Amino acid sequence: MAVHVSHASIPYPIKNARYSFLVPFLDADGDPTDPTTPDTEVSQDNGAFADAAEEVSTASGSNGMGLITLTGAEMNNSAVGVAFKVASGPKATLMTLYPRNLPKLSNGTLSAGSAGGGTLGTILAYDITGFFIRTTGGTGGGGTGGANNQVRRIDTYTTSTGAFTVTPNWETTPSTDTTYDILLPEGVSIAMAQTMIPATAGRKPVVDASGLVDANAVKVGPTGSGTAQTAGDIPARLPAALTANGNMKSSILEFISTVFSEGATGRIAAAIQAMFNVTGPVFTVQSVNQTGDSYARIGANGASLSAIPDEAGVTTLLSRLSSARAGYLDNLNVGGNVAASSEVVAIQNNTRTVRVVPEMLERPDSGSTAFRIEIFLYDEVGNMEAPDSAPTIAVVNQAGTDRSANLDSGTMTLVSTGRYRSTYTIDTAHLIEELVFAFTVVEGGATRIYGNGAQVVDTTAVSFTSTDRTNLGAIKAVTDVLPNAGALTSLAQDSTVAKDSTVAKASAIAALNNISTTDVRTQVDGALDAVNAELTAVPASNASLRKSLQYLFTWRRNKKTQTSSTMKLRNDGDSADIASSTVSDDGTTLTIGKDT
Repeated sequence: MAVHVSHASIPYPIKNARYSFLVPFLDADGDPTDPTTPDTEVSQDNGAFADAAEEVSTASGSNGMGLITLTGAEMNNSAVGVAFKVASGPKATLMTLYPRNLPKLSNGTLSAGSAGGGTLGTILAYDITGFFIRTTGGTGGGGTGGANNQVRRIDTYTTSTGAFTVTPNWETTPSTDTTYDILLPEGVSIAMAQTMIPATAGRKPVVDASGLVDANAVKVGPTGSGTAQTAGDIPARLPAALTANGNMKSSILEFISTVFSEGATGRIAAAIQAMFNVTGPVFTVQSVNQTGDSYARIGANGASLSAIPDEAGVTTLLSRLSSARAGYLDNLNVGGNVAASSEVVAIQNNTRTVRVVPEMLERPDSGSTAFRIEIFLYDEVGNMEAPDSAPTIAVVNQAGTDRSANLDSGTMTLVSTGRYRSTYTIDTAHLIEELVFAFTVVEGGATRIYGNGAQVVDTTAVSFTSTDRTNLGAIKAVTDVLPNAGALTSLAQDSTVAKDSTVAKASAIAALNNISTTDVRTQVDGALDAVNAELTAVPASNASLRKSLQYLFTWRRNKKTQTSSTMKLRNDGDSADIASSTVSDDGTTLTIGKDT
């Protein structure tokens, strides 16, 4: 089977039967937009979403409308959630369905099937027009979980043969192997249906054009007794039935004339006449005031009623029942029963938590460090609370990359009631990054997630020891006595000062400013007198002064050879070329190229 519009003909979704409906697709602006590569998923009774067995069929015209058919298996639930997702185009659309679980009146196997109906295998002797028929197996029904089950409303039914018709036609035409259920429409009970079952198969009330119901046979009396009456007009027969004396007086006038007459049979009449005799000033009924035992207890006009003793603390109750407290009583049972104490306690499952996560996790200079992570759970009055199961923990960085592998376990370890622990290990190779710890706690069947943040830092950046402070103080003591920037430059060039910290004294640093001209010349002479290695190639265009002077000296001193096209500079041993250049002469101009 596939997506089929015929299953949209039933007035509401029916449990364990295929059902079709239209779904709109809208973009972010609310405009109708056709989906690109629709991906429909179904959640059965709030379970995990899974791909639907059949996919949306988009209507032509680019108006953002599609048709979907859910299988009988997908509809065999109390609540069905449908998520219509797409690769691109419109936003995702959600739909919820609540399939009706209709009462089953009868079942059986069809004796015949057709595109628009069939014949019941078990003939029902009463009219079931308007009822539903659902296939449950065989051709046009069944499948895994009832995936192929179809439902149609019965349009016509023949009580004598069991033949029926449906509209629209079946998606898959049933056959003689098709099993079925007859379902009552919503709002119709089995008892209501049974009232339509006649004593004689095939009979039913006759309703004339005016809406009046005629009876073909009437029996008045207990079951099995009474006299069968011929057809007639019941209202016309009632006066005649009530004129003769019997178990009930024949007419209202006869009843009134008897009851309200004076004499032995007219006691009611006498009482009524006395009741309405208003000639005297006392109570309208002509009776004698009572002075017996009850009168003595009550007193004239109820004067003794105030002496009634306080029964079971009624006076105390009335004194305590202030208007505010009475208002509380007025609010009880408004809209339903008042919750008992045990019911209130049962819903107090919003567990309080305290999570212990270090804000900074120091990355060690070497090795690794394990940091303790803990969670404490409390009930509504502050007592330690045991959850339904051990809390779990997961860790990601700011980019969403999972770091849970650094935990000792994803399930926290019980320390004591309501207290759980895990460890998170940082080693020297870990990145400097932000971390988010997510704790999942299940309490009273409710799942809650709590979060804490932390930052991985370099231990060198946060650990300033007493030794570091001492070393920094020593550096400051030296820099405080430096005379100027020139002295610092000389200090950096003096290898003795760099290697021997004892020289770093104020007097030694001040002496650096007293360098004489002779000292400078001595240093320059030493640099110029230094022996340099022989050049083996032409220095670069931005070579040092030392190499540039050395190349000029080599060019002037060493052997050179020249042909008609090339000039070469030889090394000191005349064993290799140091440089060469091109030579040309056009009779007017001699050109010597660049040394390479």
